[in-house]
Amino acid sequence: MALIGAGNFATATLIPAMKKCHDVSLVGICSAGGLSARSAAGRHGFAYCTSDYQELLNDERIHAVVIATRHDTHARFTVDALRAGKHVFVEKPLALTVEQLDEVIAAREAAGRIVMAGYNRRFSPLSIAVRDFFAQRTGPIEVLCRVNAGAIAGDSWYQDGEEGGWRIISEGCHFVDLIQFICGCAPAEVFADMVGGAIAGGQNDNCAVTLKMTDGSLGTLIYVANGDSHLEKERVEAFGQGRAAVIENWSIARLSTGGRIRKVKPSGTGKGHGLEMAEFVRAVRDGREPSLTFDDAVACTLATFATVRSLASKRSQQCHLERDASATAAAVGV
Repeated sequence: MALIGAGNFATATLIPAMKKCHDVSLVGICSAGGLSARSAAGRHGFAYCTSDYQELLNDERIHAVVIATRHDTHARFTVDALRAGKHVFVEKPLALTVEQLDEVIAAREAAGRIVMAGYNRRFSPLSIAVRDFFAQRTGPIEVLCRVNAGAIAGDSWYQDGEEGGWRIISEGCHFVDLIQFICGCAPAEVFADMVGGAIAGGQNDNCAVTLKMTDGSLGTLIYVANGDSHLEKERVEAFGQGRAAVIENWSIARLSTGGRIRKVKPSGTGKGHGLEMAEFVRAVRDGREPSLTFDDAVACTLATFATVRSLASKRSQQCHLERDASATAAAVGV
C-alpha cells in the first residue's frame, strides 16, 4: 500500500489503521514538500518517501493507495490512481463538483478497480448496532444526527468552496452516509435551510438538512458551528415501529424497545477508522466490492451537492446526477 498525504489526520489515524491490517506492506508515502513524508516514513516503516505522487502510481509493488490530501485534490488523485491500475481508498469528500464526480465515475468504470470513500462512522460498532436494531422493520424510520461542530474561521481553506468544499460537503457527508447506512437506502430528495446569512467566503455552517430517503424514511442533520464546545459533539437518534436508539458521542449506544434499554459500548475508539481500513484491505484481497460501496459514496456525494443547492435556492432538491456540470457547479457555488 501507499499513502498520498502525510498530515496530522493521516499520521495519527490512517497510518495506525493501515499498520493493523494483516498482510499489508507499507511501501511508499508522499507529501507535497516531502518533509512530512520523510518523517512519517521513518516513524512508521514505509520503504520510501517522495514528493511526487506519480512515483507511487508507477510503482508496480503498490496495489492500493490511500488518499488523504486537501479536498480539492481528492478526485484528481483518485482518477490518476485508477488510470494507473490502483485500488483507491480516498478520504471524504469524494469530489467537490459534479464534473469531478463524473470523472471519478468514468475512471472507475474504465479501470475496474475498487474505490472506497472514507465515511468511517458507519463502521463504528455503535452504528452497526443501531442499524441491526432496525434491520427487521417493515416501514420507514426517522434518524436524527446533531453535530455541535464548533467554529472554523471564514478564511480557512476548509471554508473555501474550491479548495475545501465548505463544511456540508466536506464534513456533513459523514452524517448523510450514516443516515443512509442506518436506513439501508439512499437519499432521494433534500431540503436545507440556514441560520442567518452566509459566512464570509463560503456557505453557512449553521444549518438543518432534511433527507427524504427512497424507502420513505426521513433523516435530519442539524449541523451547527455556533454552539458551545463543552457539550458533546455528536449525537445520533433513530425511531420507528416501537423502537428507539441513541448514540452519545460514540461512547455508548442505548437501544430501547418494549420498556427495556440495552447498552452497547465499543472497545477503544468508537468512530470506526480501524474497521473501515480493514474492510478496504479485505475487499482488495478478496477481489470484491467493499460493504461501503462506490454507489453509496456517489449517493452521499450527490446528496451533499443537493444540500448546497437547497441552501442557495431555499427549495427542495433532487439527489440525482446532473449532467450539465457547469450549470450545477454554478448552482452549488463553485
